Amino acid sequence: MAIFNANKRSKRGRDIKRSSGPGELKTLVVHDLSNEAQGVARDDDGVVFIEGALPDEKVEALISEQRRRFALAKIKRIVEASANRVEPLCRHYQRCGGCQLQHLSSQHQIPYKQNNLQHEFASKLKIDSAPWQTPITGDAYGYRRRARIGIRYRHKTGEVIVGFREQQNSHLTDISECPVLVSELQNLIPSLKSVLKKVQKVEVVTQAQLLAGDDLSVVSLRAIKSLPQSDKQILIEWAKSEAVQLDIQGDDAIETLFQPNDKTLWFNVAGMRIHFASNSFIQANGRVNEQMVQTALQWLNVKAHETVLDLFAGLGNFTLPLAQHAKRVCAVELDKKMVADLQHNAQRNELSNVDVQLGNLDNLDAVERLSAADVIVLDPPRAGAAVIMPWVAKQKSRVLYVACEPSSLIRDAAVLVESGFKLDKVVVLDMFPQTKHVETMALFSPPS
Repeated sequence: MAIFNANKRSKRGRDIKRSSGPGELKTLVVHDLSNEAQGVARDDDGVVFIEGALPDEKVEALISEQRRRFALAKIKRIVEASANRVEPLCRHYQRCGGCQLQHLSSQHQIPYKQNNLQHEFASKLKIDSAPWQTPITGDAYGYRRRARIGIRYRHKTGEVIVGFREQQNSHLTDISECPVLVSELQNLIPSLKSVLKKVQKVEVVTQAQLLAGDDLSVVSLRAIKSLPQSDKQILIEWAKSEAVQLDIQGDDAIETLFQPNDKTLWFNVAGMRIHFASNSFIQANGRVNEQMVQTALQWLNVKAHETVLDLFAGLGNFTLPLAQHAKRVCAVELDKKMVADLQHNAQRNELSNVDVQLGNLDNLDAVERLSAADVIVLDPPRAGAAVIMPWVAKQKSRVLYVACEPSSLIRDAAVLVESGFKLDKVVVLDMFPQTKHVETMALFSPPS
């Protein structure tokens, strides 16, 4: 399968003299899937990216936009459907922008994601056949334990809209369900919509962050202005009836209006119980997260005499499981609250070999003060770890890199490869089935 990126020029590029334009109807044969989950076709006018089309399909497509190097199109009619096309499970799929691949059978989504990554490994890193491991997967639906949902009040109609942004614009799709959410969160959507209709100042509520721990779920409402006490009481009664924690997030602080007795937010990973706050980052897919950490432990095979440096450590998702095997783990995290939570989590799990440091890994001075270790773990945000990679490349450490953005992985991996590191293993993490998003974990060994 060849890979296409709608943000990059095609090989034909400027040499193509285009005769097509917006509004033209074309019959096209789709031969691939882009990294934006669009069907890829080619005709005499060049490359066409078709929203909703799948490989091996013949479609009638209406050109919606003509750009210099390619065209964008939408399906008018499917002439011949792919054998892998399925009926989307969610009734809101055609409008909601949360998912992009529900029309492709779940087992056929991962091969396209992995192939896109392999193309990048070959073209950017000159690794023609990466050492791919069996993809780490979980449930196709009902997996997502955190989500941010938009809320809008329509003054003219009095409607309260609760949902995700639409595919092509910033409008919200009003949803009654979301099949990718864990059941604890999906079941909250109808009652949340109902209670918001009773809130007098509902127009100041713009977002709901839904989060499910192993023992408690939390709804955190974003309010651009203070809510009157009468509205807070309505929301408190709702939270009691649903047995969920309720937070109100303002510009400067989070106010917990209700928390069920004897309930706290926590999740288990690799035998460790990790407590967290309602505004902390946790991996969205609990089952895949567990397998990811267990796989990391197997790959690294840390010995009792070895040290580990865990960068972008967060709450200790890797730190605490690794500390069960290593002599010492040094965890570095930028967020002060998460540093404190990680320290407490180490104490709760009776781990005395964890050193937690507050550090900005985008600061060269802070990077140069880091200590060497036998193993380095990096789990950076989407922007990656560009500042720290030159330092990492100078170490003689085994390096585990977890990426939520393929382009950041390729850029940062290039620094290691150019310094003589070998890519030993790489695996696709199916954190977000039904979407175009792909996460990856890669293991590098230092030059001998």
